[in-house]
Amino acid sequence: MSTFLEKFKKKEILLIVITLLLRITPSIYTPLIADLSAFFQVGSTVLSGGSPYSLGGAYAYPPLWGYIEAASVWITIFINIPFAFIIKIPSIISDMLIALLIYKISKSTGNKLAFLLALFYAVNPVSILISGFHGQFDTLMLLMILIAIYTFKWSKRWVSPLFLGIAIALKSFPVLLVPFFLLH
Repeated sequence: MSTFLEKFKKKEILLIVITLLLRITPSIYTPLIADLSAFFQVGSTVLSGGSPYSLGGAYAYPPLWGYIEAASVWITIFINIPFAFIIKIPSIISDMLIALLIYKISKSTGNKLAFLLALFYAVNPVSILISGFHGQFDTLMLLMILIAIYTFKWSKRWVSPLFLGIAIALKSFPVLLVPFFLLH
């Protein structure tokens, strides 16, 4: 194997390790507070067959996230791992994949710059706070938007609307991107 490929893989592994360590560590020690309590309440309601919209304003998102919350409650009950950790896993994985996607997309600028750009995202305190501490799912929606853009621009265009649709199913405001996709 060439040294380029060896360096490339080492950089990807380093990005994965840094991103995961900076988010998993706080996610283990964060208690079930604020939004995490509301996520648990919504997940329990959906798991028992109820509607998250019947909770008096506790749920203001499209339905997809409610099912993820329900799955997280089920995993918590079944495996006995704290909900405050389980609910953060999709966001943590999304952050890791965003860092890798930034690296892949920006490789045309050179490997060092691409790695630095991805590293800046991996160590970004705001994204660490959002996924590792708060457990918000904005990064999941952002990942779907980035994949939609990536697949539209560089790869299989027919996959792009699927990922944009998933982003819209998580949070409604990515619908504002539809005209830009339609224009191209």
